[in-house]
Amino acid sequence: MANQVKTLSDAIRYFSDEQTCIDTVAAMRFPDGPQCPACLMPRERQHWLKTQKRWQCRDCGKQFSVKVGTIFEDSAIKLGKWLVVIWLVSNCENGISSYEVARDIGVTQKSAWFMLHRIREAMKDTRKHKFGFGGPVESDEAFI
Repeated sequence: MANQVKTLSDAIRYFSDEQTCIDTVAAMRFPDGPQCPACLMPRERQHWLKTQKRWQCRDCGKQFSVKVGTIFEDSAIKLGKWLVVIWLVSNCENGISSYEVARDIGVTQKSAWFMLHRIREAMKDTRKHKFGFGGPVESDEAFI
């Protein structure tokens, strides 16, 4: 994907196919194959329901999609729009406003704010030390 998506129009075109979006999120979320969030059974116990675009666990019978347990859960906004906004956030050096997102993907400003809030929260660095070290770090001859 990284080689194919270089501009906003590329991102919109690439993420316009729902199955491509599902495959992209599934690859990031389930690198070893889908796992049932209810009973935590591994990938060989999951069955893909093609018409519903979700998996069904063969052990507990529950159905789940790539959205369950993510920032996309309980959102009526299509996965393609979410992935375009994630692309925008990660590629805009000076940040992006909810008004810009609303214009770019065709949602209300309130929905765009909601999306940005969730995306920024998910991207937040939770490590105590930004560089991963416990002591001082030298950067450009300055001690931090």
